[in-house]
Amino acid sequence: MITEQRLTPRIYVASLSDYNAGRLHGRWIDATQDREAIFDEIQAMLAESPEAIAEEFAIHDFDDFGGIRLGEWEDVDHVCELAAALVAHGLAFAAWYASADVEAATSLAEQFQEAYCGEWESLGDYAEELATDIGEVAGTQLAMWPFTCIDWERAGRELEFAGDIWSADASLGRVWIFR
Repeated sequence: MITEQRLTPRIYVASLSDYNAGRLHGRWIDATQDREAIFDEIQAMLAESPEAIAEEFAIHDFDDFGGIRLGEWEDVDHVCELAAALVAHGLAFAAWYASADVEAATSLAEQFQEAYCGEWESLGDYAEELATDIGEVAGTQLAMWPFTCIDWERAGRELEFAGDIWSADASLGRVWIFR
């Protein structure tokens, strides 16, 4: 069994007044909190600033977002949604997010769950399991010829080439499959 490392996304938020004055003042914030908790931490960081007026902030760094890149002015609600999805679904979510056409009107978690088929050793293993599932629904036995002669790796590639699925490399030579 493969155990995936748990992600703990966080952001480094800095005071722009301090930055403009040539000083680095900010703090690392756990991005898995709700937006109110994040904004409370941002306000506390700004209140601790040595600058007389510290009101603006920017995200100057981020960590453990599975390769997802954040901008300086990233919407905090979006950061929270990404962090929650990463904690819930791990690196498979990050791989999907990097290549998916994300719809703004639907939650990222819902879109991911709709697309994610799972993790397999190979495309061929996915194709064979799909054919077995379809055969069981149709009442067909796949343990007999010609099903025992199928090149399942090629069948998996054909599913991908046809646009029915797409895959992303997972760890240890495995693949994640998406619709």
